[in-house]
Amino acid sequence: MNGGLIEDADMNQEEMRTLPTASFTFQRRISKSTRIIGTVAVAVLICSALGCRDPARDNMEAMIKRAQKQFSPGELQAAVASLCATNDSYVPVQDLPHEILSLSDTKPSHSLILEDKAGKRTLLVSWGGEMFSWGVGICPPGGVLVTNMAHARILRWSDSVFFFYE
Repeated sequence: MNGGLIEDADMNQEEMRTLPTASFTFQRRISKSTRIIGTVAVAVLICSALGCRDPARDNMEAMIKRAQKQFSPGELQAAVASLCATNDSYVPVQDLPHEILSLSDTKPSHSLILEDKAGKRTLLVSWGGEMFSWGVGICPPGGVLVTNMAHARILRWSDSVFFFYE
């Protein structure tokens, strides 16, 4: 012993075998990360082979088809004109017009009004959750679409209506 430190010479073979070594810990970390990478790679290959799809995109596509069958962009604009004329930025889901609620079989998760620097307003209604959300943005007649969704994929139906998913 040397001042409380154990030197290799002071230890017998049994004691040395029971001590964890840095290389063993390093090997365990490499093999764990290798397993994670391998698992992700297998999942990607399976999804590619089976044609796995993004549920948010599927829901958005269904919403687009439903909207195009039931309404024109002008009808959706007219439906949201009164909401966009208020000074509120939050719109309770239960206050949304029938036209918006009928775009999906499920209740929207939230809705709000975005406003740009010029005062142009857009109603943004979203379904889904933190991951896999989809929805619609509609501005009133004569308005300009406003969005703050940097990561969303946006599909424009007209100058006044767009659909999104992320």
